[in-house]
Parts: sequence; C-alpha cells; structure tokens
Amino acid sequence: MSGLIKKGEGVTYLNIKEGKLVTKKNGVTETFDGVKGTITKVEFVKDEYEGRQYEKAAIHLNHDGQNYILQMHVDSGYFKNFCNALKSGKPKEEVYIQPSYKKDEKGKTSAGCFISQNGKFLKHAYTKDNMGKLPALETVILKGEKRYDNTKQIAFWKNWLSSTFTQDEEATQTQEDDSDLPF
Repeated sequence: MSGLIKKGEGVTYLNIKEGKLVTKKNGVTETFDGVKGTITKVEFVKDEYEGRQYEKAAIHLNHDGQNYILQMHVDSGYFKNFCNALKSGKPKEEVYIQPSYKKDEKGKTSAGCFISQNGKFLKHAYTKDNMGKLPALETVILKGEKRYDNTKQIAFWKNWLSSTFTQDEEATQTQEDDSDLPF
C-alpha cells in the first residue's frame, strides 16, 4: 500500500478521564498512564457534549511514526498544568505526558498533568510566588459567592502554545511552483 492515509487513519485519539489516558477503537476501550512523543502541533477546537459548549486543546504527538492526538478541555487543571510544566522545558523535544487525578476525603477533586523530559519531571514555570507574565486569577462575585475567573490565564496559555507550535510550521511551508503540472 502507498503512504496515503485517510483522515483519522493512523491516528490514536486520547482523552483524559480521572487521571488516565483513554482510547476507544472498534468498541474496545483501553486506558494508559501516559503518552510519549514529540509535540508537532496544537489546535483549539470548540465542541459540545450533552448541550454544553466547551473548548478543547488537540495536542498532536508523534512517537516513532505513531501519531497521537491528546485532547483536553482548556478550562481544566490538566491543561493549565500541562502548559505550565511544558513552558519550563523544551517544548519541541520529546516529552512524556502523564495526567493525574486525586479526590480528597471531602470529595474535592484535583486534576493535573506531569511532563517529563530526559527522565526528569519538569517543574512549573510559574508559581503563586513567581507569576512572571502569567496573569493573576480575577476574583468575581457570582450569586453572592466569591469565585475565581481564569479567562486571562487560559488565553495566555493558548497564545503561548499557538505561537510555540506555529512559528516553525509557517516558516517551513513553501509553495512549490506547480505551473507545469497538467491539471
């Protein structure tokens, strides 16, 4: 067979559920602890589930010729931790991505994402004590309750990922002269 591939063929889609990577092929669901590969592209996609609109990041990875698309909600601990750790490393080099999920005794959940490169887990680029260029959470009152608005932080991370993973792609895309082709 040739090197031609139909859209979606040869790609393994990965979602995150309670700290595990989940894939479903031919009706069979498998779970994994993490995924290894080099990030080749990041896209942002608007989606809907049970009438609820949301946005997800589609992170394209390649490992030894196998392609993966890791999908995660942008308004999640997985996404924020993924971005914060990736920023402290070398984003265009091979990474191992491992989501995490905890539930405390009060039922409060915490989702995150660990990234390692060269066998070492990456620390967060920004912390509460060192916010750098990361915008602070905004405090808002909603129905009489104090809440935190992370809209600016999500926009910051989306812009960072978009600029990190589109610069080289745009620079290497050149239009070849095809004027001598018969069609």
